Amino acid sequence: MSAVPRHLSAGTVFLAWVAANTLGSCAGILAIGALRSVGGDLQLHIGLALIESAAVFLLPGLLIGTTQWLVLRQLFARVGWWVASTTVGTLGGAMALAAIFGISVGQAGQETGAGFIVAAAAGGCVLGAAQWFVMRRCIPNACWWVWGSAIATCLGVVLFAFASRDGVLGVLGTAAAGAIGGAAYGVMTGFVLLFLLRKLYASPAPLGLRLP
Repeated sequence: MSAVPRHLSAGTVFLAWVAANTLGSCAGILAIGALRSVGGDLQLHIGLALIESAAVFLLPGLLIGTTQWLVLRQLFARVGWWVASTTVGTLGGAMALAAIFGISVGQAGQETGAGFIVAAAAGGCVLGAAQWFVMRRCIPNACWWVWGSAIATCLGVVLFAFASRDGVLGVLGTAAAGAIGGAAYGVMTGFVLLFLLRKLYASPAPLGLRLP
C-alpha cells in the first residue's frame, strides 16, 4: 500500500514538509525582529513589555506549528491540536536547551560544542514529546517522532548557530540562517514522517488517516 494518500506522492509530502519548516522558521525570526524593533522604538509600559516578551518566545512555535499543520491536515483528520502542541513544545524545548546548556557551562567552566549539542537534542526531545501527544492519535508507534525530533532539532539548531555565529547579520541575515536550520530540521523530520506514514498504511486499520 502507498505510504501517503493516493492523491499525494511521497515526494510531494516531503517537499511540502521541508518548505513548511523553512518558511515557518524564517517567519518566526522575522516576527521576533519586528517585535523587538517596535519594543525598542517605544517606551513600553511594564505590562506591554511582558506581553512583548511572551510573544517573542511563543511566536516561533506558533508560526512553525501553523505551517506544519497546513501539510499534516492533508494527511490526517485528527491534528487540530498540532499548532498548540508545537507552540508549547517549542517554548519548553527552548527552556530545556537553555537550562541544560547553562549546566554544561557551569560544569565545564566554558561553553563547549558537546554541551550545546546535548542541550539542543534535549530541547528537540521536549518538542517531539509535545507533538507526540497529537501524532499518537494518528500513527501507530509514533514514539519514533520524539527521537527523530531530537536529532532534527539538534542539526537545525547547530546549523543555525553556525550560520549566525558572527552576530552581525541583522534581521534578514538571521532569518536566512533560520531558514537553513528550518530546512535541515524539515529534511530530517520529513524522512521520519514518511517512515511513520509507511507504517500507518501497512497497518490493518489506519487510525487517523484522512481519506482522499
